[in-house]
Order: sequence, then C-alpha cells, then structure tokens
Amino acid sequence: MNRKEMMIAVEAWKPQIKPVILDGIGEAHVREITRQDLDSYQMLMADEKRDRANFSSAFAVRVLCDENGNRLFSDQEEGLLYGLGSNVVETLWEEGRKLSGLDLESQELAEKNSDAAQSDYSNSD
Repeated sequence: MNRKEMMIAVEAWKPQIKPVILDGIGEAHVREITRQDLDSYQMLMADEKRDRANFSSAFAVRVLCDENGNRLFSDQEEGLLYGLGSNVVETLWEEGRKLSGLDLESQELAEKNSDAAQSDYSNSD
C-alpha cells in the first residue's frame, strides 16, 4: 500500500459498533475505542491525583455511542455515568473492551499470533 492509499484508508476508517442491551435503559451502542480516546483514558488512569474509583465509567463514556459511532458524551461528562447501576457500566466496560481487543481473550490470541509469526519468521532463515 502506498502513502496515498494509506491516507485514503485512514480517512475512511470507522470503528466497529455493536448494539447492547442495558438493564433498565434498553438498547444502546458501544464502539471500538479510538487510539486518541484510549490514550486519554490511560493518561487519566496514570494520574496519581485521580480517584480511580470510577475507572470503568471513564472508559464507558469513551465507548458509548450512537448507531453511527459518534460519542454521546465528552470525557468531562463521565460523572453522568456514576449514578448508573454497576451492571450497566460493566456491560459498557466489557463490550467496549472486547470490540477494542483489550479483553484478556483478545490479548491472549494476539500473543499467540505474535509468537506464531515470530516462529514462522525464524524458521524461514
């Protein structure tokens, strides 16, 4: 892929979107987290002054979206999710992590694939 093709592909990229049912709310959508949103989340979690009690809400606010993948809330509106039931935030947390490849199963699969690729590369010598 040349530079021009890559630029077109990058501009056309859209996150994966999945409908989820939230207890007491109904249908909502979660999306794959973007690199920018993941970086801001990780910086937030690295802040030693930050109260980490609501880390799942901080992630959930970054993956909750409309059916087109547009975020519903800004980072600063994270507090709006604090009053939700833990099962609702847990659903957003789990589904967002799965879509983003951040859950344990996805990480283990990526590690296996990486090990296999390295093995194939070293065997080709």
